[in-house]
Amino acid sequence: MKGMLIKDFQLIFSNKRYFLILLLIMVFISFAGNGENYGFLVTFCGVCFGVMALNTISFDEQDGGLPYIMTLPVTRNMYVAGKYIFAVVMVAIGIILSGVLVMLGRLTTGSGPALRELLIIGAVSFVLFVSFVFILMPIQFRFGSDNGRLMIIIFVATVYAAAFIMDKISESRGLDLETVIEGAISTLSAQPPALIAAEAAAVLLAVTSVSMAFSCAVMRRKQM
Repeated sequence: MKGMLIKDFQLIFSNKRYFLILLLIMVFISFAGNGENYGFLVTFCGVCFGVMALNTISFDEQDGGLPYIMTLPVTRNMYVAGKYIFAVVMVAIGIILSGVLVMLGRLTTGSGPALRELLIIGAVSFVLFVSFVFILMPIQFRFGSDNGRLMIIIFVATVYAAAFIMDKISESRGLDLETVIEGAISTLSAQPPALIAAEAAAVLLAVTSVSMAFSCAVMRRKQM
């Protein structure tokens, strides 16, 4: 398992130019807008690092790499579990890095979220983005690199279309979806930290269990 994680990190961080460009974009976002872009920065980092974790499945399948990996002392279930652990670590890195940049931006611009608000946003974003990646993980395992990428695009487009429709329905009923979301975050912020952590853990555990069951089933049936 440790060797699989090291392999994935080496695959991801081998493209140093890409990470330099990504870091520059993150720094620009954190210092732009007088510190008010923290929501977008957290989303940007979470999505980018989560997608990079998904891409390692495609990297493994290139040039017949997956059959070779399966000759190592690694079972198919261990391979799937390694991908899930790696995805959690990558999303966590993205969230933490965005939080550090937001705090640096706050020190420079004098505006931005308080530490408690930033921690809550980071925790909620972590659960959301990990859940998002875990929902996409069985799709990537099932359809492979090319078809899986197409299915992921279709899934993301469907989510955005559903969000757009919900926003229009809310407007027609005189509701502001953004205000509703902010109210939900405020309500969540008022809860004890232990309760917030328990709720997040319960949601993440449920999504992980269902997603891993599908992914393991797909890998067991996959022909090498």
